[in-house]
Amino acid sequence: MIERQLYPAGELDVAVPPGDTLAELMEERGLTRDAVCADCCLTPATLSGVLDGTLAITPEVAQQLECRFGTPARLWLNLQNDYDRARVQSDSLEALSNERANEYLVRLKRVMDGREGNPDWKQDLDAISAEAKEEAAKLGQQRDEEGN
Repeated sequence: MIERQLYPAGELDVAVPPGDTLAELMEERGLTRDAVCADCCLTPATLSGVLDGTLAITPEVAQQLECRFGTPARLWLNLQNDYDRARVQSDSLEALSNERANEYLVRLKRVMDGREGNPDWKQDLDAISAEAKEEAAKLGQQRDEEGN
């Protein structure tokens, strides 16, 4: 993976896996994995997968977490959605040069920073991401053709 410095230290926008938020809540409340599994009717494998980021939070898991922690299911689903979107955008930008990737990331950050006043912010993010994916795909094709 290519490391990119987009913003000065301390200002980096990072997508946090929802499992990290769950782990913090568990720690704050002194809950063990076994207790959360029992309270939420989750298997240890499911909880471990959510905590380590290998399993996404499903609507069913989000509902169970709402019952246990009092946080709305939509919060858990939004955290998962935001994380998934950031991962897709990151993967799309991976194939681009650092300069082009930074340009896309700056555009994405502008949309995120102004989303409160923009009801179409999700569509704007999707459009920028699609543009980056398209450019990355073209670069990939060019590299493949050069390699053959």
